[in-house]
Parts: sequence; C-alpha cells; structure tokens
Amino acid sequence: MTETDRSYAYKYVWFSAACSVVLLPLYLFGAQGLPYGWVFGGTVGGLLASAVTGRTDDYYRSLCAVGHRWVACALSLYILAGWFLYLTDVGSPAGRGMLSAGISPGPTGAAALFFDGQLAAIMLAIIYHAGYGFQWLRDRAWSEDGA
Repeated sequence: MTETDRSYAYKYVWFSAACSVVLLPLYLFGAQGLPYGWVFGGTVGGLLASAVTGRTDDYYRSLCAVGHRWVACALSLYILAGWFLYLTDVGSPAGRGMLSAGISPGPTGAAALFFDGQLAAIMLAIIYHAGYGFQWLRDRAWSEDGA
C-alpha cells in the first residue's frame, strides 16, 4: 500500500462525514434530484469503504471499528426505544399495519419520524462518523508528539 492509498482513505472518510451531515437536512426538507443523489452516494460510499478495508492500515481500521461500535450501540438503543414505544402503544411501525388482518393507519407525528427507516439510516451514518471523528480527535489530543 502506498502513502497515496492511505491518504485517500482518510480523506474519503471526511468527505463522507460532510455528506452525511448535509444529507440530513436535505432529507428532512424533501430535496430530490441530482444534488441529493450525489450527497447520498458520498454518504453510502464512505460507509461501504469503512467495511472494505483491505488496502488500508491498522490505524484506519481501528478508527472504523470505533465508528462501527458507536453505530451498534445507537442501533441497540433505537431498537429498544422502538420496542418500548410499541409495547406502551405510543406508536407502532408502519409494517405492523401491513401484517395485521385489518387495515390500520401508519404512525403519525413524532412516531412517524421515529419509525422512518431512511431517517434512522442517515442518523446512524452521522453517528458512525461521530465515533470515527471522536477517536481521531482523542488520538490527536493524547498523542506523544502532539501532532
């Protein structure tokens, strides 16, 4: 692996992080078309690159692992909160209505946002990059050489 390959991997993570942050308001305000597609692709590409780390160094993989752990923790909390909302009849996922015998309306209001899979995926992408960035900053702050 060359220094250029290594540098490219790190730069792509930051590009993907910026895309994931920009993607959230684009999604919430209903943006469509080419700009949304490019930002969406940048976000997804960065996440895929974090999973396929064959041509990267151990430090990059360790940063990705921290981001992946943050996502696993957030996803666990999200699933637990969804189960609690469903258990207490505060909200139910949209798929529940398709599987029941009668036609029940989908969730509305805050429950509709909570059970929105696309929104959850965007938030998980932001959480991944936050975990990666946190570890990167932590390593920089407590490094021996201060660089």
